[in-house]
Amino acid sequence: MPIEIIEYIPKYKEDIKILNIEWLSKYFTVEPIDMLQLSNPQVEIIDKGGIIYYAIIDQKVIGTATLMKMEDSNYELGKMAVTEKHQGAGIGKKLLIHCINKAKDLNLNKLILYSNTQLTSAIQMYSKFGFIEKEMDKPHYKRANIKMELDLMGNITFDFETDYILENESILLRPLEISDYTYLEEYSINEPEIWYYNAGGADSPEKLRKYIEIAVNNRKNKLDYAFIVYDKNKKKHVGTSRFYDMQIPSKNIQLGFTWYCKSVQGTSINKQCKYLLLQFAFEKIDLERVGFRASHLNERSINAMKSIGCTVEGFLRSFAIDSEGKRQDAIVLSILKNEWFSEIKEKLNQKINAIKLKDSSKS
Repeated sequence: MPIEIIEYIPKYKEDIKILNIEWLSKYFTVEPIDMLQLSNPQVEIIDKGGIIYYAIIDQKVIGTATLMKMEDSNYELGKMAVTEKHQGAGIGKKLLIHCINKAKDLNLNKLILYSNTQLTSAIQMYSKFGFIEKEMDKPHYKRANIKMELDLMGNITFDFETDYILENESILLRPLEISDYTYLEEYSINEPEIWYYNAGGADSPEKLRKYIEIAVNNRKNKLDYAFIVYDKNKKKHVGTSRFYDMQIPSKNIQLGFTWYCKSVQGTSINKQCKYLLLQFAFEKIDLERVGFRASHLNERSINAMKSIGCTVEGFLRSFAIDSEGKRQDAIVLSILKNEWFSEIKEKLNQKINAIKLKDSSKS
């Protein structure tokens, strides 16, 4: 059953109190400030500029999280709780992602949280999303013995072990996992022609398993970083894309191994994915060049890359093998950092909006 994340509504006023007291009572004690905030969420959190989120399944609250405005205009991530029945199902992770994305929408410089090192799983999750430990100040809560911050503005040092989430209102990209086979199997069975130009494609269930295993292992070996693409409107996973040949010290990587199921080909999905991936590459990990390659015969792929602003650099002769074992040339394209900021970013965004507008007029 799908999980929905919504903002505070009065009918769920008691749920944030019930879930948090259940969680606090299990590990710590309910402090006076907890009771004040949880008993009066409208006054103590929302009216002070904060936001409350609920994770909902079948109209029942199974998790909560808040962004609480602090005196210095920063925001504190807090009141994260998930019902015991649904713990271990990734609910906390979904709430965390939602809060981080909202913080970015608010153009916050950083997000702050206070926790306790006893909560090892939670601390590990925060660290995976880029939170780092900071010098402890005077916390609101007696139970807190660690302060962590997430820098939302500055560049980051790329870390293969960090789970990077790239997201907008229509799509979400997250790291590819072995278990994602179940989401992608139907395409390897029903749409094997997707990989016609790639001898290492996933045009059968067996090859799909190997395809995913290689991608996951390459991440472990710090070679590649593959994403699975989730279409929020269709509520299904629709393809993958990957950073590879990652020469981080020289600020140069390749973007490829991109494929989508037929139902989203020709839509704005590819351009949206490329926008998020290029934005991450140039604006978060401060790269200078993102390269692209494709079979010289794959006109659909070549046109797609040109349409996002790629410049053709040349060809690699007899570079690869297609699904039938025939040798083929590869076309090489790229986007440079200055090109991204000077024109490509804005033009790509305009193209995405134009396609969305065209699609909405059809529905």
